[in-house]
Amino acid sequence: MIDEEKQDKLIDKAKEIFGITDSCHKGGYILPDGEMLDFGNKDVPELETRYLDHSEVWQIYDALPEIEEIKKEGQCFARNYNDQFLLETGTIRLSAVSHYLITGEMFQPNFPTRKQMETLEYCNCMLHPTEEIIMEFAKCDDEGHYTPKNFTEQVRDDCVEPINDLNSKINKWKSEQNRISDKES
Repeated sequence: MIDEEKQDKLIDKAKEIFGITDSCHKGGYILPDGEMLDFGNKDVPELETRYLDHSEVWQIYDALPEIEEIKKEGQCFARNYNDQFLLETGTIRLSAVSHYLITGEMFQPNFPTRKQMETLEYCNCMLHPTEEIIMEFAKCDDEGHYTPKNFTEQVRDDCVEPINDLNSKINKWKSEQNRISDKES
């Protein structure tokens, strides 16, 4: 469902503008290939924190005026291109600002790639002792209502198992969504 040509343009421009990081604290978005966009402070590179707001993705669209803005409907697509970027690229918006919580957000119908799940696992293991991982899947209905579906995993002793459990829950839900779509078709 993703326009691959548009996806490639957006991701290439995002990498050009923000760069890539291995730091989960500086990561702003996890790309489908598992790389993280660097939202750290370029003036103070040793600072291990996300410096830029997720809404800075407006810069990508500003640099690519040929890509039309998705018009706001109700609550949807009102967040400075965040929703549009998630939808058009299949990225995960990452928040790992705390040692105790990792949150990710995607826009349906996109689901995490294997590489994105590996990056979440890496971040969970690198930020240990993370206590909780939350993954949200957002979508908009025909009236423009923003509806999220959340998955949460508690992290105990193992940093890998919660990601596997999260992935299992997401895949089960994805299969259920596909069955519903098939029945409606």
